[in-house]
Amino acid sequence: MKTILIAHDFSDLSGPVLRYGSDLAKAWKAKLLLLHTEPPQTGYIYYSPGYTYHGILGFGLDESVRREIEVEQLRNDKHALELIEKRLRDDGVEVEAMLMTGDPAQAILETAEERDVDM
Repeated sequence: MKTILIAHDFSDLSGPVLRYGSDLAKAWKAKLLLLHTEPPQTGYIYYSPGYTYHGILGFGLDESVRREIEVEQLRNDKHALELIEKRLRDDGVEVEAMLMTGDPAQAILETAEERDVDM
């Protein structure tokens, strides 16, 4: 096994998956791809397990405000990925963090195919 892909959405549910994947990567001397995909901003808020919110806060925002929120969200996502990546490296895991935008399911499938992921 050479490459393990972990899709991480920063929810509480992702923690155990990340721990298990990193343990496997160390045991099998595999590379861990850590993928977070920020979905398109849709203009609504919904709640689900592990999320605080998702989507744009408020309707009727002009495009420049929406874009500013999107950029800030991506900046926060990038920072969170960097922190996780550093922790994993410090723990002896070969890891590459990836931040994408778009449909998460599609991003996972495309990344798995493009990067020849084993698991």
